[in-house]
Amino acid sequence: MDEGLKVIPLPTNLGDFNEDGHLDLVVTQDNSLALYLGRGDATFDPAILFVVGIDDVAKLSLGDLNGDEHLDLVAVDHVDSATPACLFLFLGDGAGGFQVESFSSGMGHYGLAVGDVDGDPFQDIVTMHFGFEYRIWHGDGNGGFVVDVVQDSEGHTNGSLSVADLNQDDLMDLVVAPRNRRGATIRLSDGNGGYGLPVQFPYGGPPRETTKVTLADFNED
Repeated sequence: MDEGLKVIPLPTNLGDFNEDGHLDLVVTQDNSLALYLGRGDATFDPAILFVVGIDDVAKLSLGDLNGDEHLDLVAVDHVDSATPACLFLFLGDGAGGFQVESFSSGMGHYGLAVGDVDGDPFQDIVTMHFGFEYRIWHGDGNGGFVVDVVQDSEGHTNGSLSVADLNQDDLMDLVVAPRNRRGATIRLSDGNGGYGLPVQFPYGGPPRETTKVTLADFNED
């Protein structure tokens, strides 16, 4: 790989962006995203850089946001609570190239996730922000969005975010690991792009902040 790669490149993600059957690696690198096309033998081609136009890419997520069956990238920046933030959409062409679009996105981001949260069934985006706020970006299947703003006065918006169907109703629910609490918070989808009240799942242990949430079937049921 390029010797300029950061020692701890955060965030990172994996996907087959040129559709050759090999996983590719995308990482943040200064004010750019660096795409390393995989060769299928645990090695990668030199980085292809895509300038984002911001200094601090906070989160990355993947999905098909415009319904063309090519993998797209979503990136958000992390700025302070008084500075407007941006969401960047990298629409993949299936050959490792992207068309970049940007959207104003309220104040700084804490979390980012992609999934169909309103059952329509187009891919949507969920962002978490300073100021106890979620934004639900309802996708139209063509790369456009209608944004709903959801307030959370209890402050469950400042940590890691994931989406998954937790109660087997074919709807994507929100899971947050708030940094100011030990444990996880779950909000179940109502099927219309809205969510119920937060349900907390605390845990014991040392007084440390929760910084990451990962979802998987650990008991194989």
